[in-house]
Amino acid sequence: MDFFRRYMISKYDKEELSGTDIVEKLVDRFQSASRTEDKRDSLRTLKALSKKYRLEVGTKAMPVLIEALKTEQEDSDSVCYALESLYFVMDDNDSEQVDAHELINVPPDLGSQFTEIFIKQPENVALILCFVDVSTFNM
Repeated sequence: MDFFRRYMISKYDKEELSGTDIVEKLVDRFQSASRTEDKRDSLRTLKALSKKYRLEVGTKAMPVLIEALKTEQEDSDSVCYALESLYFVMDDNDSEQVDAHELINVPPDLGSQFTEIFIKQPENVALILCFVDVSTFNM
């Protein structure tokens, strides 16, 4: 009977990936990618997930986003995706756009906590200020 059951289960009955799993896969994909396009795609998807999965993106992907700002400076799209992801993770005002039932166990000052973590390293602040100084950067 297990033989038939295995083939009769629909794809919707299978367990869906959690937000943490998705973010971890994207982080791994970014770190193992050698092409700029692959890194850009990972950053684009992280940006899209950063509103709904703020906690996961902030805890798992913040080092990757900072690395992208350091290493992908020539690619304005990658820089833009990384900056927007950091913005969504650190902004406490934007959380009102997400349904309350999706933010279970998320503290109301999560953005402030991520901001404190980010600015503890002065080179992160200097990195952001470098992008403010660049006049050709499109935001």
